[in-house]
Amino acid sequence: MPVTVAAAERLIRIGEVARGAGVGFFQQMFAAGLTSRRITELLACRDSGHTDAEQRAMLRAERERIQAKIDDLQAALAHLDEVIAITDTHP
Repeated sequence: MPVTVAAAERLIRIGEVARGAGVGFFQQMFAAGLTSRRITELLACRDSGHTDAEQRAMLRAERERIQAKIDDLQAALAHLDEVIAITDTHP
């Protein structure tokens, strides 16, 4: 099946995003809680510039997990802000 110009450009961009971030990209993924197994799966995406359906499902699942973690951290931050505000006015 031939690849259209638009599809080829998307493939190039996928690889560029991962390669452009270099080691930092994988450090960020580790910091976000991805396992070394998941990161190994991402290497294939970086090298080939495309993903299959299973890889895309994994990427979406990891994104949802990270977003949930962010939401929890933002809620904790809001509670800390409340405590700080209260204790600032009542020493």
